[in-house]
Amino acid sequence: MCLPETRVCAGLDDGRFAFTIRPRPTTLAVDATVNGTPVTGSLTHFTGDDHVQGWYEPYPPLVPGDVMCLAITAPEVPPGPYCDTAP
Repeated sequence: MCLPETRVCAGLDDGRFAFTIRPRPTTLAVDATVNGTPVTGSLTHFTGDDHVQGWYEPYPPLVPGDVMCLAITAPEVPPGPYCDTAP
């Protein structure tokens, strides 16, 4: 659950790291780690009038207990990292 006044909302959702950023930044880059090790994956995002929403799907897929962290690089956005544990 995201609070409306929170600039960044992020966490795991069905094996993907989902995020929403309000207000929408002009540029965006992310770096992901799983259990402290950099990972590759695919980033999908779209922009709305006042936000950007996206998903980072790591490869290889997460297994229960994996801790995934996403560092976000965007103007005026706290970089995190934002972390969550795979169920």
